Amino acid sequence: MSQLALLRQFDAWRAEGRGLTLATVVGTAGSTYTKAGHRMLIANGGECAGLVSGGCLEADLACHAATLAETGNARLVTYDMRGEQDELFGLGIGCDGLMRILLQQLSANDAYEPLATIAEVMRGDVPAWCTVVLEDEGEIRAGTTWVDTRSIDSESPGTINTLRTRLLPLPRLLVLGAGADALPLVQMADQLGWRVTLADAGPTICSGPASVASCATLRTSLGPGITGKPADLRRSDRHEPSSGNRSHLPGCVGGIEHSVCRPFGATGPP
Repeated sequence: MSQLALLRQFDAWRAEGRGLTLATVVGTAGSTYTKAGHRMLIANGGECAGLVSGGCLEADLACHAATLAETGNARLVTYDMRGEQDELFGLGIGCDGLMRILLQQLSANDAYEPLATIAEVMRGDVPAWCTVVLEDEGEIRAGTTWVDTRSIDSESPGTINTLRTRLLPLPRLLVLGAGADALPLVQMADQLGWRVTLADAGPTICSGPASVASCATLRTSLGPGITGKPADLRRSDRHEPSSGNRSHLPGCVGGIEHSVCRPFGATGPP
């Protein structure tokens, strides 16, 4: 599951007011499926969004998550499969490594923090540092999280045992033209977790399947019949001209030639 898909599931569960558990890989050794900073979500009914292993640990993590409501305190869970413990635990993990996973309770009472702020950074334009406390230190409880967008070079607080990871905004893709060839491109980009903006002057823009209809639409002054904010173009990481309404594409391309966009290529007939 991509980070974008994880955030969408978070939105859905948050809208329902469900209790959630954020599982974050905070340390590994040896061979593991994921590394420090990887996240997944567990709903209060045991449903999982995302994976931290190849499917071996998620059911056990759901059992641990179910007990968090008793205290509300974050819990650090360790899986060490570097010896013969795999046979003892019966988890059948597919790699011989160690994983430490921090479980944090998320609820409407706490505005679903810290994931709400993490999601905001990932959907924004400015990177940040995410620092989470792994062990109780005086009055600072394990699971306490800081998200700092003020300076990407900021330092972690003191000598507290923490995990500090960099949060990067999800990549953007700007597709110029909503022709038939734009559909598979948008679908693939969506599955990869890219934020897709589909720009076209025609009346059929984003009228296709849900994966296209859910993408952002851009109506700028770059072509006839298009109105909006050209600044949206400058926030895209890549742009991809498709065959739809190519008569307007020269104006679109001209509008981004001085932006930070890096052209990806063109689809459709030459």
